[in-house]
Amino acid sequence: MVAKSLFSWYLWSSRLCDQNPQECSNHPERQRVNESVERHHLHTEVRTQRQLRWLGHVIRMPSNRLPCRLLYGELLGQRPVGRPKLRYSDHMKSVLRHCNIPVSDLEQLAEDRELRSLTCALGLKNLTAASEQAASDRRARRHAATPAGPVCPHCGRTCASDFGLRSHLRIHL
Repeated sequence: MVAKSLFSWYLWSSRLCDQNPQECSNHPERQRVNESVERHHLHTEVRTQRQLRWLGHVIRMPSNRLPCRLLYGELLGQRPVGRPKLRYSDHMKSVLRHCNIPVSDLEQLAEDRELRSLTCALGLKNLTAASEQAASDRRARRHAATPAGPVCPHCGRTCASDFGLRSHLRIHL
């Protein structure tokens, strides 16, 4: 929720700064939002790195240890209505998939610490590059030229939507 509101403020302030770049070049609120977004990305990367490291420890544990039993265990009972709750192994499989680390080779990677470390580092680099690419794609779509909206026949003003044109036409009555 906080990240969403910060991102909304960032978009709003960036639009203001596009209109008046001299006033907003060093806007303190914009700098605070930029720092917060950077901290959020760093936090996500560190959390993923720690999860991958912990997964390697859990795989090498004896099968009678609780974390290992949770990783390889199955849920009993009836399936809840809607989407079932994710198990630890389901979450870790999605993390591995996002990092482009093959799940089939996971136990072999866990045995060799150096290879696991290199694979995790490469996976984190892939994850960071993919998230930065997705962010730049979203930014490009957001800033792409939007088609012009309806134009007022009386004064020639361009409105963002048909509803906006109808609201604007009331001033010409």
